[in-house]
Amino acid sequence: MARTDHELADAQVFTGARVAWTYLGALAAAVVGAVFALILAQFVPQLSCSRFAADSIDAVLSCELSVDIALFGVCFILGFAALVKPLKLGWWVLAPFFAGVFAWLWIGRLDAWWWWVLPVLLPALAALASARWFSGRGELIQRCVLVFGTLIAVLGFGVSIVSG
Repeated sequence: MARTDHELADAQVFTGARVAWTYLGALAAAVVGAVFALILAQFVPQLSCSRFAADSIDAVLSCELSVDIALFGVCFILGFAALVKPLKLGWWVLAPFFAGVFAWLWIGRLDAWWWWVLPVLLPALAALASARWFSGRGELIQRCVLVFGTLIAVLGFGVSIVSG
């Protein structure tokens, strides 16, 4: 079923508002995530990085930095998940956020400038990827792609954590 011009105009306005509300939610989630990550960073890195105590101080600091970044990523996702319903973004916006955050953590390129730019683009990409661009079968395919991308990113991150 084809969309009318009026429906397309409404969808474009809604998509722009969706991107703006997603950025607002991401900003609030970043603040909440930073506060909780700061609290958890007082004891979690010491517990998880104790096996590197016999190694050099560089290994300990590298482990603690990795754990701190992962803590912030998890706290950010949980903070954003708590804001999805009040911001009326729909639960499907979480799939690209999970995929984006876990892919970002999986890549883990602290030395690359583009790695630090990706979190700035993530809210817009998540809002656009989860917007209703299709109806019927197209919407089902879009959601399957979102779930598949999320699973790939989470599994990749999990494998990288387990393999060290």
